[in-house]
Amino acid sequence: MSHTEDHAARPLVVTADHALLDDLLRLAAAAGIAPEVITDAGAARRAWSTAGIVIVGDDLVAALGSVRPPRRDGVVVVQGARRGDPATGPAGTAVPPPGSRTGAAIAPAAGSSVWAHAVAIGAEDVWILPEREADLVERFGSCLDSAQPAESVAVVGGVGGCGASTFAAALAVTASDQQLATLLVDADPLGGGLDLLLGLDESDGMRWADLAAASGRLAAPALRAALPRLREVSLLTWGRDEARLVSTEAMRSVLAAGRRGHDLVVVDVARRPDPAGEEALSRADHTLLLVRSDLTGVSAASRVAHQIGPFAQRIGVVAIQTGSGAIPGDLVAESLTLPYVATMRPDRRIAASTAGDLLTLRRRGPLASSCRAVLNQIGLREGRPA
Repeated sequence: MSHTEDHAARPLVVTADHALLDDLLRLAAAAGIAPEVITDAGAARRAWSTAGIVIVGDDLVAALGSVRPPRRDGVVVVQGARRGDPATGPAGTAVPPPGSRTGAAIAPAAGSSVWAHAVAIGAEDVWILPEREADLVERFGSCLDSAQPAESVAVVGGVGGCGASTFAAALAVTASDQQLATLLVDADPLGGGLDLLLGLDESDGMRWADLAAASGRLAAPALRAALPRLREVSLLTWGRDEARLVSTEAMRSVLAAGRRGHDLVVVDVARRPDPAGEEALSRADHTLLLVRSDLTGVSAASRVAHQIGPFAQRIGVVAIQTGSGAIPGDLVAESLTLPYVATMRPDRRIAASTAGDLLTLRRRGPLASSCRAVLNQIGLREGRPA
């Protein structure tokens, strides 16, 4: 697998509501793309499968349900702002129907009738304007980048000093050796700095200070070109004397662009994440919890798992062996009631390594083996080393 510059097909907008259409065309223009517009449900069904994404106005969602379009990904129903809508609560806050999704990445839901029709056409969500305008710009913009978003992996240490940052960097380097374009994001402002691990501390390129207040859609190729880079690894980290907080909007924009422009995104997240770290966890397809395989390590990891649980998806355990008396990795995962992913045997070379030495450890030994096991488990096939 390698990143390509393939473009998705044009987005399809299905609505006969002129006011809503004006809003959607404005947002598409902000993303730099012109959608195909269809105002009839039957005609929309014929163009349904070939569109890059499908944006359906709430005025035609019921009619579309009656013509039964084929199931597909990338369908969103949009409702324009309407004052006095009975589906809204105090101050215009939407009242979600039973079973609707909530969380950092999900906007308040529309009325239950709209949701029922949305489910009938296979929509993934119902978005209300103007609250979800930024998400719509991002969704329109995705049609200009690769059609298949990258896998995203968050790495969190279960206890201080267990090597989570080293593992995150090694995972990115291992993916690079397998010809995977990888974005490595440092989401721990008080960490040691991933640029030191990769020997990129003196390299030119953008740091978080340049992007900390970013919002909206970032161009994926421009982001990749602007960051310090080592082979196929692009790195976003902090400056040496910098501990500036990153906004959740900036983290969201960076990760969205990273997933459009790479094959893999790896994020090093603090054990007690700030709001930007929570955003990174909520956006990750997989979260790896590194657990030291002794009683103290498991106890600490249990508290971390509880801390990140409300935000993280698919938390899996990577057990870090600490010696001959270490608890087996599968038992570590079982004690935390989490899925087991991999075990890393002790590697004294890691503790003795200095800045930039990670590159010399990337192809052999326990660290490299466990990183390859993780990549294989999340569906990224091993390729020829660079």
